[in-house]
Amino acid sequence: MCRIRWMGGTAVLAVAGMTAAASGGVTPPVNLEFRPAAQIALVGQMISVEFYAVSSTSVDAPVASIDAILDWDPAYLKLTGLVNNGPYAWLSSGFPNDSGLDGLNSPFGPVPANDGDAYYRSFRNFTAPALATPAGLLVTTLTFEALAETPSTLITIPATAGLFTRTFVVDGLVAGREITGALGSTKITIVPEPASLALLGLMICGAGMRRRLSFRPAGPGLLRQ
Repeated sequence: MCRIRWMGGTAVLAVAGMTAAASGGVTPPVNLEFRPAAQIALVGQMISVEFYAVSSTSVDAPVASIDAILDWDPAYLKLTGLVNNGPYAWLSSGFPNDSGLDGLNSPFGPVPANDGDAYYRSFRNFTAPALATPAGLLVTTLTFEALAETPSTLITIPATAGLFTRTFVVDGLVAGREITGALGSTKITIVPEPASLALLGLMICGAGMRRRLSFRPAGPGLLRQ
């Protein structure tokens, strides 16, 4: 029997129960994906990459926790942190001290070293599980700095890293049940900043002018050097 009281957590828990019932009592797999604010950035520009949990079916999927490995090329991108600006209030959301696993987040400060990988983890609060909707639940927003020009560089979510670290999503209704779906990626293009483009243009024009002057035919009475 399902009882709804409009008292914060009780009402939300009832809604989560009806969501599971709508899918036959089984929580559907949850896909993890990136949605960058823009896929083209200037060198030196900050890039916001939204991290989403998405139900793989037409019903909401209750989520208890998310463990995700992040992978990028540190020659082109630098992870600078995250912003917990999603609609759900996680009990915790960030880069934990994973020295007991593979140490991807060393030196275990607020932001991991820019070595190309990191380990993100979020836990549900005590009121109600998070709901990954078919449209997607914004989990957190990652921030990167564009370091160097490139036509394409990827940010991915590997399934595993090292010996012990895994990417997985845990069901918000059945304790310990993993409901990991597809793992996404995104592509970023980095272009030179305007000042660099202008300088490059001047250098090209200057080189062209010098070539034209050096190959100018000698006129009457003039000796070519």
